Amino acid sequence: MRHKIRTKAVAAGIFGVALSITACGGGSGTSMGGATNPGNTDPAPQSPPRPASQPLSDTLAEAVRYSEGVAGIGPAFRYERPTQNDLDTATQLGNIEYRSGRWRDMQGRDGSSTGEEILKFIQSFLRQTVHQAGSGDDLYITDFGEQKTLRISNKIRENERKEILKSLQNINMALPYEQRILLGEDLSEFTEQDEVPEGEIHIHITSGKEGWPDEVEPEQVNDIILGIGGSQSRNLTVIGGYVLMDRNAVEQVRSPARWEFVITHELLHAYGINAHVDSTDYPDSVLVPRLDQEITEVPRLFVTLDGELLLALQSLSPGTPISGLTLDDFDQWEEDGFHLLGTMKMAGIDDSIVEFGAGFRNGFAKPWVTGPIATTPLSRNPEFAEKETATWRGSLLGFTRQGRTTTGDTMIRINFQNWKGLAEFTQIETWQKMTHPGTRGDGVIWNDGDLSYAIQTYTGQGIDGFISTATDSGDPGSVTGIFTGNRHEGVAGILEHPDLSAAFGGVRGEPE
Repeated sequence: MRHKIRTKAVAAGIFGVALSITACGGGSGTSMGGATNPGNTDPAPQSPPRPASQPLSDTLAEAVRYSEGVAGIGPAFRYERPTQNDLDTATQLGNIEYRSGRWRDMQGRDGSSTGEEILKFIQSFLRQTVHQAGSGDDLYITDFGEQKTLRISNKIRENERKEILKSLQNINMALPYEQRILLGEDLSEFTEQDEVPEGEIHIHITSGKEGWPDEVEPEQVNDIILGIGGSQSRNLTVIGGYVLMDRNAVEQVRSPARWEFVITHELLHAYGINAHVDSTDYPDSVLVPRLDQEITEVPRLFVTLDGELLLALQSLSPGTPISGLTLDDFDQWEEDGFHLLGTMKMAGIDDSIVEFGAGFRNGFAKPWVTGPIATTPLSRNPEFAEKETATWRGSLLGFTRQGRTTTGDTMIRINFQNWKGLAEFTQIETWQKMTHPGTRGDGVIWNDGDLSYAIQTYTGQGIDGFISTATDSGDPGSVTGIFTGNRHEGVAGILEHPDLSAAFGGVRGEPE
């Protein structure tokens, strides 16, 4: 049997019941966010106390991407965000230049789309469901519900856990902060699909399909079911979900990208997307019913129609049949966003800069940063030898959850004795919604004006970075950053807070 990975035979597309199951053959199985029976009132399993959830920073290290000697976080690369020449309004503050303006990539490579494009994408779920199940009458918009906690089986392998964390990060960066999936304690026992506690998503990876639902069968003779995902709902609200994957099936073609694709697909089903997209019209979507092509890289959802879908579904009224959606339902949809961009030149390096910024569109901010990869590991930088600490200073630039432009000062300090440190953001102030930053000191102080996070360094894929660490006290949110420049002359990162989403950049002073 040839395994080109015919990823997705939706063997058991059970829509309109309390437990929605979507099986995917030959590749990854998942379900579509927001389609279920509006008359569903089945009770959920009794929930024990929620496990302690770890901060998002536990997965943010998986967010760093690389391209031609440059590292970035978020929509940091060409066509994903504007360049300096794309934004007309500019001011200079010391060695930092701020730019702002409205922008979108006309080919949609930044993830932007028109209301018509989103409508057609959602309608493709209806066509695919009719093709697979014979009817799409039970496809409705649902509410994703309260923030969920992902719990992973402690029986999985390390490489499998890595791909789960990458998938989790991929999804989270396309979701508003309060809708992101938290990471909870590992599971010590196998959970039946209808016994997942409310507020949780469980993921198990099995060798074979023991414990899987009996009704999961391949749609075609040559299909290989790689995984299934499903969600529980009550009164149009998703209350929990689960993912099952068969490592024996996935590993017939050994590819980390295939693992990540399948997991991402199934997690989206567990999140509440209980259908598949029409693969003829949207072959690059993560939600295709079958995976017939080779996968070398999983699309970053925050720059795809899949990510736009997650955002659009937040704004549609639960109970609306997908067959009844019209362009009027998207009359407030913004096609282009308002963007902020900061640029800092790193001292002693010709034409080498740190760039950081954020775009705000349809109520959602997407921060990003980029900078040149260091040629030497942080631990081997001779400038740090016999020194105790180094400090990077710069600026913060982003938006509040309401879209108010935000600026502030940034300080990153690393202790070379334990490779831990501190990220501090001070003099944080806001300006009118989606406007160019004004004169520093003339804005409205945001909350108490400062945030502080303990951080630790990490090394991965040839670059050094830092992430915030869990503490019993301190400010909520998370920080993820990278060191940039040949000798770590710069830092760049993103700050995610319940009321603030921003990017920051800084340059290093003399080690102390």
